[in-house]
Amino acid sequence: MKCKNCHTQNSDHALKCINCNAPLDGSMVIEKSGASKHVQGTITCKNCKTSNPADALKCMSCNAPLDGSMVLQHTARESVGMVMCKNCKNANPASALKCQHCNAPLDGSMVIQPAGDTKKKQEDSKMSTTAFHENKSNAVICSKCAYPNQAIAKTCVKCHSPLTTASADKNAGAQKTQKAVVSSEKDQMNATINPWAEQPEKPIIFNLIPLKSDFSISGEAIALNHTENTLNRENLDPGNVAITSSSQAVISYKEGKWYIKDTSSLKTTFIKVHEEQELQDGDIILMGNKLFKFSREL
Repeated sequence: MKCKNCHTQNSDHALKCINCNAPLDGSMVIEKSGASKHVQGTITCKNCKTSNPADALKCMSCNAPLDGSMVLQHTARESVGMVMCKNCKNANPASALKCQHCNAPLDGSMVIQPAGDTKKKQEDSKMSTTAFHENKSNAVICSKCAYPNQAIAKTCVKCHSPLTTASADKNAGAQKTQKAVVSSEKDQMNATINPWAEQPEKPIIFNLIPLKSDFSISGEAIALNHTENTLNRENLDPGNVAITSSSQAVISYKEGKWYIKDTSSLKTTFIKVHEEQELQDGDIILMGNKLFKFSREL
């Protein structure tokens, strides 16, 4: 039997078209549709604008349901009271809590409402905490039970002892001291240094500069602290066995002057020194077989 909607050939015993599911002539389904098989004219598909026979249920071009068909009427009934998902735009039943397509909460559902309530509770909790700390900073401490009371309280709410003037004065004094400290810090931040006043001298940094036999620089400078500097193989020239691994020499700073003292067991630190010796800018020092220049500049 040939389908009048899509013109697909079906078996003689079929009730609906195997292609478009439209009722076939002589079936029980199409007989219930009444006089629709006697309708004259055409019907235009709202999807692709194709003209179709007036008794067609679906468009023969795009297979979309046509006005007046059983398929379109069923779709319209289902869409009544639907809730559209704001996430994926899918239509869901009005009673749905989450989107059937993407599982996102839907407006008006019980799932989405607690999110707002939680945010409000968090804000209320934050405001309460702030208010608590503000009230606590202005509290009057009970001299008997040490319970913090509001500044306007006359008796302690915990032990009912009268709040003495001394407690209130002590609390006020603490607040005054705290404000004075804050004010002093602000004054220091806003203070301007007098450019004519004598400024403390900054210590001059000296270094040990590794040199080659031709007195050219052979490595990175070694910064010296204004205390004692113990020199050995590790911090002078790693791998050089001519320098003692424990302590080759000590350079120290005392009362504005630099001194060097040989601490090696084989006495291989030159300038040849036995006691502390003042160093001058530009002095050349031989430690083992390695030369170093004592200099205030790189």
